[in-house]
Amino acid sequence: MGFQFIKTYNYRNLVNAQTNLPGETIFLVGDNGQGKTNFLETVYCLCFGAPFRSRINSRLICHGEKEMALFGLLEMGPACLNMAYKLGEKKQITVNDNVVLDRKDLLSHTPCILFCHEDIIFIKGSPEKKRWFLNQTLGLFNPLFLDELRTYNRILKIRSVCLREKNEDMLETLDVQMVCAGLKLMESRRTLIKEFSPFFGEYYRRITGESFRNLKIIYKPSWPQGEESPSSPAGEAEKSSLLNLLKQKRQWDYYLGQSSTGPHRDNIKFLDGGREYAGEASTGQLRLMSLILRIAQAGFYRQKTGKKPILLLDDVLLELDPQKRRQFVESLPEYDQAFFTFLPGEKLLETPRGKPFILKVKEGILKEGQP
Repeated sequence: MGFQFIKTYNYRNLVNAQTNLPGETIFLVGDNGQGKTNFLETVYCLCFGAPFRSRINSRLICHGEKEMALFGLLEMGPACLNMAYKLGEKKQITVNDNVVLDRKDLLSHTPCILFCHEDIIFIKGSPEKKRWFLNQTLGLFNPLFLDELRTYNRILKIRSVCLREKNEDMLETLDVQMVCAGLKLMESRRTLIKEFSPFFGEYYRRITGESFRNLKIIYKPSWPQGEESPSSPAGEAEKSSLLNLLKQKRQWDYYLGQSSTGPHRDNIKFLDGGREYAGEASTGQLRLMSLILRIAQAGFYRQKTGKKPILLLDDVLLELDPQKRRQFVESLPEYDQAFFTFLPGEKLLETPRGKPFILKVKEGILKEGQP
C-alpha cells in the first residue's frame, strides 16, 4: 500500500508542492544537500508520526516559517495521512481526518523500514542502540510489546526518583512491579532472537555467499534468566531471585541514582562460530552486515504480518561492489514501495520490480527525470 502522492508545506528545504509517486520503485537522484533525504523523511514521518533524524519538532519547519505540514495519500484504503506542527503547539497526526492519539496506531497502516549509514551502530554500537533495534523490530508486528515497554520504562523512571530520595517503602513495591514487567520484556526479546537469528543468518549467507559462516545473534540479558515461564513454580522462584538481586544492588543504585540492572541494560551479540564478529570484521563487512540486518527486519515483518512494508534506502549502496549490489537488491523482500537515493552519475540499479520512476532533486524541487 504505497503512496500515490505526498504534499509538502514548509518542510525543511523542500518546496511546497505535490509530488506524484507512480509505481513501486522510486529513484531520487541529486547532489548532496538538495533534499533527497528530506523527502525520504517525509515518507517516514507519515508512516511513524516522527522524523528519523532530529526529534526536535521546530527543526522540521523551513527556516523563517512558523508551521509545517505533510499530507500523503495511500493507494489503497483509502488512507489520508497528515502530520502538522505549529511553533508553540503540539504536533497533530491524523488518518482520514481522525486524530491519532497514540503513534503506535500508525503501524496498522503502512510501516516503513529505513536503511541508512547510521545502521552500523546496531552491530558495533552501544547496548542502548542494539536494544532500540530489538524494540523496533518487535513493535513493528506486536503493538502490545510497545505497551509492555512503556510500562517498564514508567516503573523505571519512578524507581529512579525513589532511589534518589531513598524511599525504602516505595522501592519494595516498585521492585515487584519492575520484576514482573521486566520478565515480560525479557520473554518477548528472547522469543524474538530465537526466531530472528536464523532468519538473519540465512539472508547473510544468501547475500555474501559465505555459506561456511555460522553467524547468529545471541541475546545477553542483564538479569539471570531461567528457561521456565515466570507463571510456573520455577518462574515464581525466578521472581524471588530477581527481587533479592535488586536488594543486593540497592546501595549501589542509591549511589548511582538509577537502576544498575534490568532489561533496560540488555544487550545482543553477533557471533561467528562462538567469536564476536563485530570485533574482527572490517568496516566494509560491518556496513554490509547492517544492511542485511535491515533486510532481515523487513522480511521478518513481512512473514509475521503478511503485509509488505515501504522501504527507504538512503545512499546505502555506494560502498558495495556490483556483485554485492545485485545480490542485495535481489534479496530485498516484497515491498509496497521502495525509495532509493543516488548521486548524479552513479550507476542506477536494475530492479526486479519493473522500470523505476525517477525524480531529479535540486534545491528542494523534485521533477520527473530520465536515467
